Amino acid sequence: MAPEAVNLNQIITGMGELLRTAVGATNRIETVLADLLSSALVDPSQIETCHFKLGDQRPGRDVRRGDDHDRNLERQARRS
Repeated sequence: MAPEAVNLNQIITGMGELLRTAVGATNRIETVLADLLSSALVDPSQIETCHFKLGDQRPGRDVRRGDDHDRNLERQARRS
């Protein structure tokens, strides 16, 4: 691995065309980026691979948003 400080929003937006090609024209991709995102110390190729695999495994299925997990955590915190 070769970690470096990267802007994850740039990596995600840079992969848009590749994902659109992989999932096909009949599937819609919605990208929701974080506001004021700090740089992350990661290996960019690992993030790209993970993002591609997540996007590619769901063709023809419901849209899955990356922020779903955060919303579920917020709901659980409100219930406590």
